[in-house]
Amino acid sequence: MPFIYDLNFPGLEAGFVLAKKLVREHTFIQANTKIALLRFADRNVTLRNAGPGVLSTWHVPEGTPVKAGQAFARMDADGEDIPYGRPNLLIEVTNAH
Repeated sequence: MPFIYDLNFPGLEAGFVLAKKLVREHTFIQANTKIALLRFADRNVTLRNAGPGVLSTWHVPEGTPVKAGQAFARMDADGEDIPYGRPNLLIEVTNAH
């Protein structure tokens, strides 16, 4: 049976914008796939999903300022693939060049 869960923006300071969606809706993705790029001033944040599944829906368009905890996408996954008890996103912060 499929399970549905939201991916929420991480607890970052205000000012980040969803700069680029890296995965199209209804795409099956493996764990650790780059799914979105956030940008703020001189920093980039790459978001990766922690578990496999289908990124079924984007809730936020590119260019939108984002808030910590805000749902930005929906994942559909098998129950055993949901990252229970651990974050459902992996975060990589880099300086923009």
